[in-house]
Amino acid sequence: MPGLEFLGPEEVASIKDLFFENGGVLCSVGLDHLRKNSKYFTRDLEDHLREFLGVAHVQAVSSGTAAVYIALKALKIQSGDEVITSAFNFIGDIEAILLSGAVPVPVEIGADLQMCPIATEAAISSRTKAIIVPHMMGEAAQIDVLLDIARRYNLYLIEDACQALGGQFAGKPLGTIGDIGVYSLDYGKIVTSGEGGILVTRDANLHKLFNAAHNHGRWTQRRDQASEPSPFILGFNFRMTELQAAVGLTQLQKLTMILNRVQANHEIIFDILKHEVANWVEFRPLISGCKRVGDTITILVPDVNTCKRLRQTLVANQVPLKILPNDLNWHFAGRWQGLWQQSCPDLPARMGFWRKTEAILNTSLAFSVRGLWNREQSTAVAKAIVRSIHATL
Repeated sequence: MPGLEFLGPEEVASIKDLFFENGGVLCSVGLDHLRKNSKYFTRDLEDHLREFLGVAHVQAVSSGTAAVYIALKALKIQSGDEVITSAFNFIGDIEAILLSGAVPVPVEIGADLQMCPIATEAAISSRTKAIIVPHMMGEAAQIDVLLDIARRYNLYLIEDACQALGGQFAGKPLGTIGDIGVYSLDYGKIVTSGEGGILVTRDANLHKLFNAAHNHGRWTQRRDQASEPSPFILGFNFRMTELQAAVGLTQLQKLTMILNRVQANHEIIFDILKHEVANWVEFRPLISGCKRVGDTITILVPDVNTCKRLRQTLVANQVPLKILPNDLNWHFAGRWQGLWQQSCPDLPARMGFWRKTEAILNTSLAFSVRGLWNREQSTAVAKAIVRSIHATL
């Protein structure tokens, strides 16, 4: 949520700049003669992220889900291949795998609510070609262990950092550690362009494939109107618009400030909870070396019925909840019966219906941390959580 909190006059000014100072060209490709100063907001957004993330290549696209699909196509994932990912994940990763022609293999999570490395290695078969590692709710998965598994089995590793822009592991931005990283700029993310996605890589050839795949198979030269046919990949229209980029670029220029605000409020709330309720609930483990985004605090409670009662109390006390439990239909493989029936009807039973993951998620609650809260407001939210826990457990 934090990005949408900070939408304001700066974004409006950027949109006015697009229309009144730069010719009002809303598409991100071509029409250079109509652009005053030859300005491309989408390319400026890519340049900003390249510097912020310290990566060689950045490609803006229409959504985070489109970014995952493009990544799979660039890696030549196809029919008959398998792609391993987490059973606790946004459904878009599964949809992208299916649309690429491959079979998704969601695996169980651990106590950290991230995909389990042991389950991941156990799921590898002769058909496995890639692993998609989502960094859920702004914290790092065990990316070092998972990357080691990928390298030992000669698999590609895609980091889904759609919920983790601004997070780090061992000093490296999440999304820049594997072969490809993807991010989302949709309306609920740490920064937003309404909709939008990003691919990053160190590999120049992969970047060319990203670029061509998002633009009907045509490689678009930077800072040039012309496009050259690119016969090596089938493309589609996954372009970000200049209107999205104008908003997204302005938001990205606020990212450091947003992260500082969110992380400060996270610290205030978390410190109070650790002092007041550590004997009643468990906190989501944070792996060593992880610097969290900070927009979520997750607790684990003893059982499902207690979790349900606590949720009701938290809602009554106006504590803002998020993915757990509000959006599990979008984020848990066990809730996607219709999708599996149409694609892989035997998969849920083969994976044990992800009962371990379901048990963990059904006893977990995630609180939203806002960026615009001041110290008093953050403290009030923490105390509301404490009252709710003491009244329920």
